[in-house]
Amino acid sequence: MLADSLKSYQIIDETREMEDLNKPILISTFTLMVGLLIPYWFIWKIGEIDLFFLIELAVGYILLIFMHEVLHLVGYIFFGKAKISEVKLGVLWKYLTPYAHCKIPIRIKAYRISVLLPIVLGIVPLIYAFLNGNDYWFFIGLFMTIGSLGDLIILWILRKYSVDVLVQDHSSKIGCIVYTPQS
Repeated sequence: MLADSLKSYQIIDETREMEDLNKPILISTFTLMVGLLIPYWFIWKIGEIDLFFLIELAVGYILLIFMHEVLHLVGYIFFGKAKISEVKLGVLWKYLTPYAHCKIPIRIKAYRISVLLPIVLGIVPLIYAFLNGNDYWFFIGLFMTIGSLGDLIILWILRKYSVDVLVQDHSSKIGCIVYTPQS
């Protein structure tokens, strides 16, 4: 979208500093871990966790972190109608946080879908683990769900905005810039 066409929009900064998100993410992480680990333990117990299991878990988790970001890009491209040249993958090295970025404003519905897509990488393995007692997929699902907490916070921040709003990812901060039509 051209900058000229955004002149009739009010710009609202909905970015957050990582330091401001640490406490809610820490509380949510603890809640998720306890809320999922206790029922899983009672249903299936947890088998032996050896070095091979931990290596396998680390490799799977690293691959799925990459897939998490790719799913954001898929959302930006397919739902937000962004071109491949208008999206990018990167890492906020200061926080060792990978990210997917859309360089153009997209409709809020497409942005919400794009932000929400990767949570399937947590939910699906958790469902499989609870149905089959698979410790590997339980921990992958748990870690991937925890890894989606930042995305869920962004969705929570955007809950107050209507469908006529445009949203643009911030290139270096956590969150986005919201463009609301001026009355």
